[in-house]
Amino acid sequence: MAFPFLFPSELVQIYGEIARIGAGIKGGNGLLSRLRHLTNVGVARTNDSQKRQHYGSLVEASTT
Repeated sequence: MAFPFLFPSELVQIYGEIARIGAGIKGGNGLLSRLRHLTNVGVARTNDSQKRQHYGSLVEASTT
C-alpha cells in the first residue's frame, strides 16, 4: 500500500482521473452490449410468436 507514496501526488491524481474515465467507458460499453443482446432476444421471441400465430391460424383453417 506504500506504492502511491513513491510518486508525486499530481501523477497519482492524473492516474485516478484516467482510471475513472476508463471505467466509465467500460461501463457504458457493457451497458450497450447488454441492450443489444436483449434487443436481439426480444426480436427473436417476437418472430417466434408471430410464426406460431401464423402456423396456428393455418392449422385452424385446414381443420375447418
